[in-house]
Amino acid sequence: MRRSMLMLSLLSLAVPMAHAAPAPASPAVPAARVTVVTRPALRVGLSAYAGELRAAADAANLKGFLEARLGRDVVIKTYDAKDALSVALADGEVDIAWLQPLSYVMAERLEKGIRPLAKVERKGMPFYRGVLFTRADKAVAGVEGLRGLSMAWTEKGSAAGFLFPRAALLRSGVQLAGFFRSERMMGDHAAVCRAVASGEADVGATYADERGKALQADGCVQALGAEAAAQLKIVLKSAAIPNDLVAARAGMDAAEAAELSKLLLSLGKAADEKTLLEQVFHADRFVEVGPDDFEPVRFAAAGMSL
Repeated sequence: MRRSMLMLSLLSLAVPMAHAAPAPASPAVPAARVTVVTRPALRVGLSAYAGELRAAADAANLKGFLEARLGRDVVIKTYDAKDALSVALADGEVDIAWLQPLSYVMAERLEKGIRPLAKVERKGMPFYRGVLFTRADKAVAGVEGLRGLSMAWTEKGSAAGFLFPRAALLRSGVQLAGFFRSERMMGDHAAVCRAVASGEADVGATYADERGKALQADGCVQALGAEAAAQLKIVLKSAAIPNDLVAARAGMDAAEAAELSKLLLSLGKAADEKTLLEQVFHADRFVEVGPDDFEPVRFAAAGMSL
């Protein structure tokens, strides 16, 4: 009897629980929306001034370094002729470009809004020179000794390989028309150096870094080797040429331009930075730059009707 009463009591407790209304569900919390901002790839323009193989190596090294430091994709575009790189920067085809001084001046003629970010410094020198050189076994005495010889230039867009050495000839009193037996545009410094070394041309034009030592054809070191380049004879040197620079396209956001300038100016402390400066830019560091730094180039270009 007691057992039956206990069972009835348990059943009476179970029935209300079976019919109890379910607890109201908690309102759903909407998931937080995460917006991922993807920066467009940075387009960098380089000139194949030392030949296509060197340009390809420079592009690979620079791309990897910039992507790691900036955290964004980088696209490297290489141009065979310096005037093509000037046009690309002026047209906004690239965001930044490593330019020779005359290429920068030509680009700013096309688009006034182009902004210099930093220029290179080599061995403490903010400038370099153009030189005319021959093989050491060539019997050439002074500028007049160049008369009637075959001349190899790089291209008309080159400050050291054309503009400044040519202006130096004019300042020395040379009438350029008919002075050389022949003149050829070889396309880059390496081709000029090989042409002179092989005897294909008698005289060449390239760049030289003035570092408190006798000038040598530094533009021939990579093409011929340091020992062979040191044996070339310098016949004429140009006026000082402002060093090459990195410039940004017109219309680049000021904050992005400042970020890139700051990165360039900071290079040189870490081992990978020193390697990049040496292998790609052949420089010790980047220093501050302003548009007025290139006034000598503007003057020389105007004098040569370029």
